[in-house]
Amino acid sequence: MLRSVNITYNDLRERQIYRKTVTLFETLEEGMEFIEDYGSNGSRADILEKMGRYSEAADIQMLEGNIGSAVRLFLLAKNVESSRQAAHCVLSRLWELFSFGAPLGINDEALELLRLCSKVDQSHLTPLASTQVSKVQSSHTNATYSWFV
Repeated sequence: MLRSVNITYNDLRERQIYRKTVTLFETLEEGMEFIEDYGSNGSRADILEKMGRYSEAADIQMLEGNIGSAVRLFLLAKNVESSRQAAHCVLSRLWELFSFGAPLGINDEALELLRLCSKVDQSHLTPLASTQVSKVQSSHTNATYSWFV
């Protein structure tokens, strides 16, 4: 399973409390300042997502190691830089999972990354990244998993 799914009950409870706390401030920006000073990164990312600031939320998720959530948020941003960051996150994590022709045991995380990879707008990517994404997608379709060898 993706690391982003590994959220504990306490994390969820904390995020709910901070979402409610933000409503106590006159502006959302004041609430965000409070969360930055006293809250968790997960809470900040949730609130930024609700504000439509997807790239910022994705950056936080990426720093927390929640690659699946980061990619999902980068894709929601729907701009060139975010598409590139989404592809970079997916490809980097797949490199970690399947580097140097290691024996492949496709797990839930890899399958989710491959699914997310198919949603990246390749017209926003550099030629090299586009080629890598295409190879990942075709290897997944053909179930060969030899893209990095």
